[in-house]
Amino acid sequence: MRTFLIIFIVCLFSCSKSDEYYTKEIFNSQNLKANGTWVLLHPSDNSKKALKGDELSSIFCDKLEITPIGHYKMYDDNNLRESGHIIIKKQTIDSLLIRFFPDERYQNNYLPNIHSVEFDGSDTLKLQYMNFKGVLGTFRRLY
Repeated sequence: MRTFLIIFIVCLFSCSKSDEYYTKEIFNSQNLKANGTWVLLHPSDNSKKALKGDELSSIFCDKLEITPIGHYKMYDDNNLRESGHIIIKKQTIDSLLIRFFPDERYQNNYLPNIHSVEFDGSDTLKLQYMNFKGVLGTFRRLY
């Protein structure tokens, strides 16, 4: 009976799925404005020089959703391209470094980029792709 109970408890915890990666907000108060829906205004000129065609489109998405508790979704032409969770690499009053980590079904195209996040006011988000020198995407808040 004891063995059955242990197997049942292990299965219960290992088989259950949760839609949340975290149980509370992951951003500090200075970076809460990252939450929202963002549309790509343009990649930087250096981005266009550093990356060509498919490389450029694999780095940038048309729309980025960052939701509370560390979720994100990337869209191209209103089609979901990737979803997953955000890993905070560094977060201080002056800087924010994040990594987008895709759900299992999207990991075949995964590039392990770390992004430096900068805000220009409350409606512009700049993602500097740290693995590609000079690659920067500027996003405008949609809502």
